[in-house]
Formats: sequence, structure tokens, C-alpha cells
Amino acid sequence: MLKKVIQSLFTKGSVAVVNFLILIVTAKYLGISTRGEIGLIMLNLAIIQMINEIYTGYSLVHFIAKFNVNKIYLNGMLFTLISSIGTNLILVLLHKQPSEYAWLLFVSSIIIILNTFNCVVILAKEYYKMYNFLSIFQPVALLVSIFIFTNFFGNFTLDSYIWPLIISFALSFIISSYFVLVYILKPDTKNEFALGAILKNGLYCQAGVLMYILSGRLSYYLLETKPDVGLYSTASSLIEAVLIITNSVTPILLSRVAILGKTDNSIKLTLIFAKLCFLVSVLAVVVIYFLPVQMFTFLLGDTFVQSKSIMLMLSPGIIFLSFSGIISHYFSGIGNIKMVSFYNFFGFATTLILAPILISKHGIAGAAITTNIAYFITFVASTIVFLKITGVPFSSLFNVKDDIKELKTVFSGD
Repeated sequence: MLKKVIQSLFTKGSVAVVNFLILIVTAKYLGISTRGEIGLIMLNLAIIQMINEIYTGYSLVHFIAKFNVNKIYLNGMLFTLISSIGTNLILVLLHKQPSEYAWLLFVSSIIIILNTFNCVVILAKEYYKMYNFLSIFQPVALLVSIFIFTNFFGNFTLDSYIWPLIISFALSFIISSYFVLVYILKPDTKNEFALGAILKNGLYCQAGVLMYILSGRLSYYLLETKPDVGLYSTASSLIEAVLIITNSVTPILLSRVAILGKTDNSIKLTLIFAKLCFLVSVLAVVVIYFLPVQMFTFLLGDTFVQSKSIMLMLSPGIIFLSFSGIISHYFSGIGNIKMVSFYNFFGFATTLILAPILISKHGIAGAAITTNIAYFITFVASTIVFLKITGVPFSSLFNVKDDIKELKTVFSGD
């Protein structure tokens, strides 16, 4: 398992570096207002994707090992088309989608969703090398395309992000589709398929994911100006790089727990990784604290001078998220998605109540305070639920000596 974690960490680290470069390029060449537009568009795309992933999301990993994969895939393609049309239309009618980019965003949402669907299937089959390759290929293609649009075509508008986004995901989709069709969608001896079970499980899962996203991103809709959104969303993206260890572990944990089920091994593995990610996130925030403000203004531009202070304001919530994110993938792996939705609801409800009040009074600072409180409440709720359901004693959260022994056992195994 150590080899898989290292490979995943290398991939996630590379992706984090590339995404950081994308952020720098877009901030430098497109400006803070366009960064605000990008933040809102990406939030819309995330909402569209979350709704569609009621069927095609990572909760499907639990069923791919049990159901006929060919039937799963064909129904997923149909679901994507219907869902994308409906959700895009709703956003346009609510005036949340830029009218001049409506068609482009519709096309990009379908491509993004289908590519993610392919990656879910690949991950469920434990083809980690291909999964890791696709994870880094798309952002690299996006970065190269943005650089070409800005430096060769001289386009410094939002087009220089939208078109590269479509191109990068289209290329990734072509590669992932070839791999899925050739290597995975072979004759399957399993005939079992239950659409209702997949949708029910996915609905609980995506309700939880959507509430989690809006706990940290609802502020984008409430901040008064696009520059404010640009500054806040940029700082959010930067501080979320702290989650690199969590994001590296979760794909492996998800597939491993899906295989092991609710066993002592999967429970121990989850708890160890959750504590490890929490500790690494704390250390990463300490490093960020000592970085000079001049470094951020040099990389992003003078208009982003407040980015470091906002990152530090958001850091407590990110640390809590590093722990609860691991817990969520444990419940996804055993198919108990209701619990994820249950404790994410508390964080989302907190955001709904506090965000309008605090943002109207304190602006960006109010948005950061709201996010921290929401993530802390989610952290507390998820920990209580995990300990209660698994029967793990509270004292195990602080048992470092046994964790070190268990880590050696985990990493020495397959």
C-alpha cells in the first residue's frame, strides 16, 4: 500500500503544482475580476457535476464490484445527458450562468462529467496508474492551453479560460474513454443491476457533497463584487492545497474500504489516515504562516496582497476538513452514504444561517469566519458519528504509539 500512497501523493502533488501555476497565470494575465468570474463559473460547474453524480459519482465504486459494469456505464451516459440539460437550464433561468457562455458551459459540463465518470470506473477497477495519469494530464493540458491563448493569441478575456477548459477535458475524455472501452467494458458475467439502489445511494452521497461544497462556496454568490469573489476564491484555492495528503489518500482508502467492508482493518486504516492528514495539514499551515506576503504579490500581482491573510483566516477550517474528509470516504466505501449527508447537513445549515449575516457586516472576513465554523461543526459531527457507529473508543483519537505501529503494518502490506 505504501507504493500506491506514494504514487498517489506524487500525482496529487504534481496536480497541486500545476493548479497553482494555472492560478498564477490566470491571476497575472486575466486579472482579479476575471478570477471572480472563473470562481463563479467553476462553482456552477461543480453544482451541475454534483447533481449528475447522483448516478456517476464516486459512490458508484461501491456498486461496480457487484453489478454488471456494462449496464452501469450505458445507463450513466443516458443519465448524464438528461441531467446536464436540466441543471444547465435551471441555472440559466435563475440568471446564475453568464448568458454569453451558456452553450459553452453546457458542452463543458457534459465533457467534464463524462470524463469523471470514466475515472470513477477506472478507479473502481483499481487501475491506479491510469487514474493518476488522467488526474495530472487534464490540468497540464489546461495550463498549456491557457498559456497559448494568452501569449500566442493575445486573448486576455474569460475566453482564455473557458476554451482551454473544454480542450483539456475533451482530450482527457478521449483517452479515458479509449481505456474504459478497450480494457474495462468487456463481457461481464454478472447480470445484476439495480438502478434504484444506485440512485438512492448516489442521492444521499451527492446531497452530502453538495452541502459540503456550499458550506465553503456559498459565499461566492453573496460577496458584493467580482474582485471580492476573485480574491476570496483565489485564497480558498491556495489554502486548499494543504489538503494534498488527504486527497492523495482518499482514492486508495475508498477502493480499499469498498473491498474490505466494515471490518476492523478498514476502521483502523481510516482512523490512522485521518489523524495523519490532520497533523500534516497543521504543519503545512505553519509553513504558510512564515511565508512572506511579498511572495504572493510577486506571483499573483499587487491586487492579491490580502491573499495570505485570507488563507490564514481559512486555515482552521481546512485543518478540520482534512480529518472529516477521510471519515467521509470511509462511509462512502462501506455504502453508508446517509451518514455523510447527515453530518454535512449541520455545516451547510450553519452556512445558510451565518453567511448572509456575517458577509453583509464583514465582507470577505465574514465569509471566512462562516466557512471555519461550518467546517468545525462538520468535523465534530463526523467524528461523533464515526466513533459511535464503529464502536471505536474516544481515547483512540489520541493513541499515537499504536498508530505508529499500525502504520508500519499497513505500509508493509500490499
